[in-house]
This record gives sequence, C-alpha cells and structure tokens, in this order.
Amino acid sequence: MKIKNVNNYIGYNISECLYQKRKSQSWLAQKCGVSKSHINQIVKGKVNPSISLLTSISKTLEIDVNAIVSPPLEKKFLKGND
Repeated sequence: MKIKNVNNYIGYNISECLYQKRKSQSWLAQKCGVSKSHINQIVKGKVNPSISLLTSISKTLEIDVNAIVSPPLEKKFLKGND
C-alpha cells in the first residue's frame, strides 16, 4: 500500500483503528460532536481535521495523536500488538 500524504495517513489510521476496535464512523462522529460525513471526508483524506478535532478523535479512540498522524503500521492500535 502506498500512501501519498499525511491526510491519507490520518484517514487510514483512523479507519484501521475503528476496524480493530469494532467501532463505526457514526459512533466516532457522535462521540466527537461532528457529522458522519465530516469523519468520512477525513477518512478518505479529502479534508484536514482541526487540531482540536484530532485531539478529540485520539481521546475517543484512546490512542496517541502521533499514532494517527504517523505512517501506518499494522495493528499498532491495540494493546499487546507491539
């Protein structure tokens, strides 16, 4: 998989984390107080999340912000998968 820019890292990492935690974009949107459409645009790499939204997403998903903006590593989100 080739990811072209940080927006795609963010989208891929959020999507992968949601998948691993068995949560939906709708769930994340509700917890973060934004629309599902906005989360979907972030996941697709079409828009940049604000710093405050990025912080809210990381807290909601219980992961470090760095894990969201870093190049993807498989299964880095779940504890015990080091």
